[in-house]
Amino acid sequence: MSYVEKMKMDLIIMSFDEINALEDKKTYNLISILSDADEQILKSRGENVSEIRSKFKECLALSFEDVLTHETGLKCPNAIDVITSINWSRTRNRIIVQCFGGISRSSAIAFLIAIDKYGLGSAKQLIKGSKNYQPNLAIIKYGERIFSTELIEWVYVDR
Repeated sequence: MSYVEKMKMDLIIMSFDEINALEDKKTYNLISILSDADEQILKSRGENVSEIRSKFKECLALSFEDVLTHETGLKCPNAIDVITSINWSRTRNRIIVQCFGGISRSSAIAFLIAIDKYGLGSAKQLIKGSKNYQPNLAIIKYGERIFSTELIEWVYVDR
């Protein structure tokens, strides 16, 4: 098994509906990123977010919107959310990073975790070639500061 294949088995990006349908939840650790609005939508569908999160081995729950700046009046991701995710992942394997749609917030956090655990070259393979992943720009900007490297151009242009 290649290093990239191991990473893709150890670090998975999913939507809420995908984790809800997952059968072997207890074998995974979960980083769950849902805003208050996301949770209200799920509650209106009859979903119990706390109960679903509790079925995983361990869960780090974060709450912020898929927005880029605080100017919108919504809760934007911040450096503490990003650093907490990276630090939490360092002592765990088999991690699922989940947001409502599994497209933006989760792919950005997973990408930064992959850089930390596997290096930039391998991390690029996590989201490379997938048109579904659109990593949140605010989160990627925090990653640039944390890792002191240019990420935005690769994520948004060179992919």
